[in-house]
Amino acid sequence: LRRIGNLNQRCSFIAYVLRWGGDDTVIYASTAALGFVAVLDDHPAGDAVALTRWREHRAEYACPRAPEWQTWCANDGVGQTQTAFADFVESRLEDMVKADGCAAPLDVLQMARQLTIRTKGTFQREINPTTGDSILVNKSETDTGSTVIPRAFAIAIPVFEGGERYQIEARVRFGFVDGSPRFTYGLHRRKEIERDAFNFVRRKVEGATGRLVLAGTP
Repeated sequence: LRRIGNLNQRCSFIAYVLRWGGDDTVIYASTAALGFVAVLDDHPAGDAVALTRWREHRAEYACPRAPEWQTWCANDGVGQTQTAFADFVESRLEDMVKADGCAAPLDVLQMARQLTIRTKGTFQREINPTTGDSILVNKSETDTGSTVIPRAFAIAIPVFEGGERYQIEARVRFGFVDGSPRFTYGLHRRKEIERDAFNFVRRKVEGATGRLVLAGTP
């Protein structure tokens, strides 16, 4: 996994734990909820009944997803028409980056623009066995044109607000519905990237607070 850049954030959750927490404070990290619960009055070390506490003073923090992450995930695997796919690519061009084995952002934009003018005709699909790129051939009564569909393009977006950006490969696929092409993309290793981003936040919380961080819920 590749992180890009380093965007620092002031986390009120950390500040709260530092202000009101103590030596017995325990923080719980939930990978399912992608959030943290700090029990400031947790049981101290030892098993004596006299040391048992109520564990009612708590602070919670749910890692907020970045708008870019929500947008790309919402369209992950969703079939789009030529026009819809072109509009989406153009609107998110600032998220795209150059990467080895992936189409350059401007090449993806050019492909998207070409697709918007080819709404009628007969389509056939060809695959380049060397590069994995696809070729969409459009045949009409007057001419024949073709558009190279890249195997993948790359984006660099944060998973959480104020977090570091991750370089992600978006793999392009297309098929046909009623004779018209439908385009989709799949975010490669999406869940793994999300878990890595959460673990990065977990290490940051643990380092900044100096408190014990356990996996799970209290």
